[in-house]
Amino acid sequence: MSQLVVFAEVQGVQDLLGKTIDLVATHGPIWFWRMVGAVVVLAVGHWGGRLFVRVVEKMLERTRFDVTLRRFFCRALQSFLFAVVVLVVFDIFGVQTTSFIALLGAIGLALGLAVQGALSNFAAGVMLIILRPFKVEDAIEVGSIAGIVEEIGIFSARLRTADNRVIIVPNATFMAQPVTNATANPLRRVDLLIGVGYGDNLDTVKRIISGVLKKDTRVLETPVAAVLVDSLGESAVNIAVRSWVNTRDYAAVRADLLEKIKGALEAGGCTIPYPQCDVHLAGGASHATSPSVVP
Repeated sequence: MSQLVVFAEVQGVQDLLGKTIDLVATHGPIWFWRMVGAVVVLAVGHWGGRLFVRVVEKMLERTRFDVTLRRFFCRALQSFLFAVVVLVVFDIFGVQTTSFIALLGAIGLALGLAVQGALSNFAAGVMLIILRPFKVEDAIEVGSIAGIVEEIGIFSARLRTADNRVIIVPNATFMAQPVTNATANPLRRVDLLIGVGYGDNLDTVKRIISGVLKKDTRVLETPVAAVLVDSLGESAVNIAVRSWVNTRDYAAVRADLLEKIKGALEAGGCTIPYPQCDVHLAGGASHATSPSVVP
């Protein structure tokens, strides 16, 4: 009985070995050449893809394409080409790539829904790099945020405030709200509103203010500065002073003009009034009082 069992086991091994030999003899060459083809496709695809990406990067570099966007585009292109090569290799081995592509599409959709906010920031970052509404070192204001642009990234921008704080602003914010760029143009107008007394001679006031503007070499001769009556206030005649300066000089010139105009008007005998009122007491006496806080 034991001899029969041993014989059956030996016979089974011989049959399995024979089937294996027949399978190798029949399909071995086919699988061998498929493996050779897969290796060749991987090697050529990898080398050719890198070469193609390098050529594209050089072309974009010559057109002065943005560095950040150029690098991202080239990396995405290289990943796409590698995925195509892998699909070709699967096809060589007879793997059905249709279901594989459908699976990748489903995964991509799920990831897209999961990172929807990040994708919107990325899309906004690409638009910022292409359209260039502002650049590094520009002074901008978006919503209640104002500062100097330090960096424009793919997902967010880095701003530095006047008191040296750092604010990270998502790129989508710049597409959802109006952006004010104070340094986009080389020239900027300094607008001042100076109040003088109703008893002052307006021609004298204008002459004094115009003299201050002419003495400051940072104030441009063209466009011509304007000094004119803006409105008649409750306690003062409001004089609008509009002068043009280089954008980089705006803050300094504005502060200096306010100080110099005040001093010149006082030296010329003009008054800069502040809110006050007269209080009449019973008995005929009157006293002038003024608010504790004077603007």
